Parts: sequence; C-alpha cells; structure tokens
Amino acid sequence: MTNLAEHIQMNSEEFISHPNDFNCLYDLDEPHSSFPKALLKLPSNVKLEYFKKKLISHKIIETLTHDVLKFLEFPISPIGVIMGPSRVGKSTLLKKIEEEVIKQGTEQMEIDRSYLPIVSIVAPICHKSKYWWPDVYQLGYEAINPDLSPHCHGSYSPKMGFINALKYRKLLAFQIDEAHNFTYVRNRLIQSEEIKSWTNEVPDCVFLLYGTYHLIPLLNLTAQLSFRAKEFHFPRYVPCQKSSSEYQDFSGVLRTFEVFLPIENPPPLVEHQAEIYERTLGCIGVLKSWLLDTLQSAYEENLSSITWDMLIKHSPSTLKLTVQLREISEGEEYIRKVNNEDGFSINNPNKPQDTNIPIKNFYDQVTNHKRLTGRSRKFFRRKPVRIKFKTETN
Repeated sequence: MTNLAEHIQMNSEEFISHPNDFNCLYDLDEPHSSFPKALLKLPSNVKLEYFKKKLISHKIIETLTHDVLKFLEFPISPIGVIMGPSRVGKSTLLKKIEEEVIKQGTEQMEIDRSYLPIVSIVAPICHKSKYWWPDVYQLGYEAINPDLSPHCHGSYSPKMGFINALKYRKLLAFQIDEAHNFTYVRNRLIQSEEIKSWTNEVPDCVFLLYGTYHLIPLLNLTAQLSFRAKEFHFPRYVPCQKSSSEYQDFSGVLRTFEVFLPIENPPPLVEHQAEIYERTLGCIGVLKSWLLDTLQSAYEENLSSITWDMLIKHSPSTLKLTVQLREISEGEEYIRKVNNEDGFSINNPNKPQDTNIPIKNFYDQVTNHKRLTGRSRKFFRRKPVRIKFKTETN
C-alpha cells in the first residue's frame, strides 16, 4: 500500500480523473464503511476530490432511486420530472440512476454494440430572452455519440441529428440536469411545445428532467405537457421531533459524513444536529458543500481536525438561507395543494388555480409591468397629462 500511495502522490492529477480508482486504496481486510486510511498520506487535492465525488447514500435518495427505476421499467408517461429544493441532491440521484441503468443494460450492450441505455446532459443557461435549443441538441448528440465529430450529422438540423441518434442508439432514458434553465425565458409556451415534441418523435425513450421548483410553471402551462409528465418530489429532511423517523434518518446521514470525511479527527456532527439543520435547511447538498469548504480550509492550514468553530466560520450565509427557504416554502406549498384530494371539483373549474404558486422570474415581472402600465415609453419621458382650462362664465 505504501508503494501505491507514493505512485498516486507522484501522479495525483492523473489519479483524480479516474474516481473509481479510489477503491484500490483499501487494504484487503479493510472495510469500505469509511474512507481508506491510505488516503490520509495523499495530497490534499486528491483527498478533496475523493470527498467531492463520494456519493453519500441516504433513505430519501434510495427511495427515489427505486421509484424512478420502477418508472423506467414500465413508463406510463414519456416524461419524468424530478423536482426539489436547490442543493438537495438531485444531481447525485441522476448519477445513481445512470449507474443502475447501465449496470442493468450491460449484457444487452455486449450483444448489441449500438445499444446505449441512458445518457445525461446539463441544460445550458439562456443568455437572452429566446432559448437557443440547438445548443441542447448539440450537447445531446455529442453525449450519445462521443467518438464522432460535432458536425457529423451532415445535412440534418441539430434537432433531427439528435432525434435520429436517440432512435439509432435505442435509448431507454435521456436525462437533463438543471432543467429549470428552460423556464428562464419570456415565452414558456414555446418551451413546453418543444419538450412535448420529443415524445412524439421518440416515443420509446423516456425523458427525465431534474430541476428546482421553477419547473412547476412550465409543467402546468398546458394540459398536453402536464398529462405527459410524471412528477417525483425530492423533499428535504424535516426532523420535527427527536422521536420521528426523519430525525433518525438525518442523524444517520451525519454519521455517514463523519466516517467518510478524509481527516484524522472529524467533527462530531451528530452532537450539533440541531445547529446543522438550521444552517442546511435539511438539504444534503448544502451540507456536503459546507463540509467540503471547511475541509479545504483545514488542509490549507495543515490541520488534522475540524472543530465546531471552523464549521460555524464556513457555514452558509443568512442571505443564502433566506432565499433558499423562500423557494422551499413556495414549492412545498404547491406539493401540499396538489396532494390535497379536495383540490379539484368539476363543478368549480377555477379551483385548481389555487395550486399556482408565486414562482416568478425576471421576464414574468417585465410582462406584468407592461400589461399593467400599458404602452411602454422612452426613458425620462413624462406621461402625457391632459390640462383642463377653466372657462370664465358671465
């Protein structure tokens, strides 16, 4: 193991690019229930990369993994939408789904070389009011055919090249992370129609969209897209009482982070469970980013332990938590109203409008402003006012 550690230390940059190689650091009789002890002898950048790429499993993500995989076995709807708070662990779920689907399809991939069960991309950000869909199709095409040139679709448009690649590779699922980027445009109707067209072109492929609660207005914009989508809620932990199951589950997550934190003396996270929950709002992704930031600071100061004071110093700011809590409250309110059986009545068709939540973006505010103020005027030009003159009467 000493020779292996020395080799990795000399070639740390090459080692980081292959995260699966971290398993080789374990001794033959060393359990995998914690980080490999040989990791402590390696450079700090290798240890940080290990903790960054470590997928921490917990009850919520295991339940969702099971539900999404069951959905892929017999997809009643062509679109699956996984929505939840920011930094709750949706990207981790995406990676777990991809690993499981590839594992299940390994035998078929060996028989049919053209078969590719699942592919994932990240939705690009829109820099203008009109979303540039060719970027999405270009990313999808390159992910499906990584060995081909980006311009190999010949005379096909980017969309047709993407659609033909989906059909040829017989994809079971196409995953899109950060799908809420589709909603940051002026006209969401075009976005919903574009997504709906995928299901018409490739009916055998399931499209999984991962995003925040900002996906809600896009899904509820038209009935055609709404009825084509199956929603999966990725909740945060809400440990109300110590006797509740979620309290125990959250404690288990903290214990898991303690044993996989690559430092000699990890902090006692379970002892400060209440304070940690206040600073993470029950989102596991926020907790991991917080620990990663603190771990990097400890390495820079050549420390062998992390204290509670260090964690407080690197905790998320109050402003970030306030913005996060507002989005969480709005999204959870929508989920509660949707799950309410009395939310719809055929005699009162306007009642479902109560399920709309005030998730607005910049373009919504601009549109509402123009609608309320009427015709737009140039800057610094006063609104015309009709002056009434009094007439003298004899």
